[in-house]
Amino acid sequence: MPALVTCRRIGLGLVCGVFVLALCPSAGAYCRTMTCDPMNPEDVCQFDKHSCVVTGRPLFWPGGNIEVWADSAGSMTRGVTGAQTVTLLKRAYAQWMSAQCENGDNPFLDVVVRGQVNNGVAEFDREPGAENINVVVYQDTEWPYASSAVAITTMTFDVNSGEIVDGDTEMNARDYVFAVEPTVAGEIDVQAVLTHEAGHVVGLAHTDVSGATMEAAAHGSAFTRLRTLEADDEAGVCEIYDPTEESASGCVCDIGRRRSERGMNGVFAIAVGVLLARYRRRAR
Repeated sequence: MPALVTCRRIGLGLVCGVFVLALCPSAGAYCRTMTCDPMNPEDVCQFDKHSCVVTGRPLFWPGGNIEVWADSAGSMTRGVTGAQTVTLLKRAYAQWMSAQCENGDNPFLDVVVRGQVNNGVAEFDREPGAENINVVVYQDTEWPYASSAVAITTMTFDVNSGEIVDGDTEMNARDYVFAVEPTVAGEIDVQAVLTHEAGHVVGLAHTDVSGATMEAAAHGSAFTRLRTLEADDEAGVCEIYDPTEESASGCVCDIGRRRSERGMNGVFAIAVGVLLARYRRRAR
């Protein structure tokens, strides 16, 4: 029986007019998300010079295979439909799948955006036989997280192997004005957010490289540039899904200790530069 843990992280926040993407973990300038949780007092995590966690196992999707859905409701408040979200998700994941690796190949990553699903919920059901899907949902009326969070991605993974089994993204349409093609100040570029969140879903955390899609901050109009990847982003996804290995990379570094199973209600957010939200656990 795999030991699964669910971690909720702020994927994108807005503080003092600066877009701040919050999360953290492992390797090079880019960071991979690790099983070691620096916000858990039971974990003793080590960091490298880029503030990446390097303890534990790096997260990855077995075989590089991911299926993603969009909630058909979209955001009625912001006028973004489920169909539009499907289109933008395809564009977002296409960036990651078409990344250029050192040997000229693309990552061993196959993401299929299946389409729309009715009544999509960002959760993971552990009951035997339960059908879980990776879904993007907009929260128009209720947002139980920090109001500074523009989007939150929740990952469920095996703490012993680092294998990801579920990844859901929630978009804060209650507090922010999402737009398919932003035209006025204050509108949030949906595709840019989805591209960044897709990076978290595939197993990347924040980088300290300025201009990268997985960077910790973007200002104003520069935010839209997160739609396309930079060399640092490509290097990160190519390490996880190395095309020369023909399999996802569960570990390319020294392995730290394995954790015992934690509860399914692990919730954390790591702010880069400024504190966006406090670490918390909650019952479901």
